Amino acid sequence: MDQTNILQCREIARTRDRDRYLCALFAPADRRDALFALIAFNYEIARIRETVSEAMLGEIRLQWWRDSIEGFFQGTVRKHPVAELLAEVIGAYNLKAAPFLSMIDARAADLYDERPKDVAAVIRYCEATSGTLAAIAANIVNPAAADASHAAGTAFALAGLIRALGFQAGIGRKNIPQQELEAAGIDPGTLYQGPLPDGIDTVVEKLAGAAFDQIDLARRHKARAEGVLLQATLAEWHLKRIRKHGYAARQVQTPFDDIRLLSRLAFYSLRGKY
Repeated sequence: MDQTNILQCREIARTRDRDRYLCALFAPADRRDALFALIAFNYEIARIRETVSEAMLGEIRLQWWRDSIEGFFQGTVRKHPVAELLAEVIGAYNLKAAPFLSMIDARAADLYDERPKDVAAVIRYCEATSGTLAAIAANIVNPAAADASHAAGTAFALAGLIRALGFQAGIGRKNIPQQELEAAGIDPGTLYQGPLPDGIDTVVEKLAGAAFDQIDLARRHKARAEGVLLQATLAEWHLKRIRKHGYAARQVQTPFDDIRLLSRLAFYSLRGKY
């Protein structure tokens, strides 16, 4: 693999998706660069919504990635550090195009800011994005753990959504389900007017419950995928701290320094747990 592309993808993972990067450090050494390529690809398609002024421009960029993925299987690789390394990874591990294309399609929803109907819709989105990413990663580390990794990745995304509620509302992202807002008696308009409104804690609890369910689902499987399934460990850690605060929306941001994160990940990894 091209070392320049490896270094660029590793840097993207390290600086733009720190938690997944730290988890990937516990993967077998000869698989880490492949995982960094996946993380970098996910970053590239996830950030499109924040870098375009209108949905059509976002669609064009997503189509560029669709064409790139399809081109890999026809022997065409576009000159782009992430695309070039991803093409090598796909070839080396005999990965399929469909999961990557599904991830791209799911990201199209970000461009239109349509509020999800209910928690089930949020779960489907997390499954199609982070869950699919984790399942692809498992196919690099241990294909037998793909189902468990899919659930772990889904839980990781749900926990991340909860932790970022305040920030996401502040930039106009409509990722809190309509049904839950109505049940809590919250006017969606108040989400964009200063602090998160009273009653949002019940919504947080519902989303956290869905994330805990995904963690339980991941742990029912016996297969392991080092560096991937640890996402369930981090998700649970964040969720338990959120639960400790009574699901208070003003406490959901729970940043940790790398030493604490790495210590916790190492504790579970050395014991063969996640």
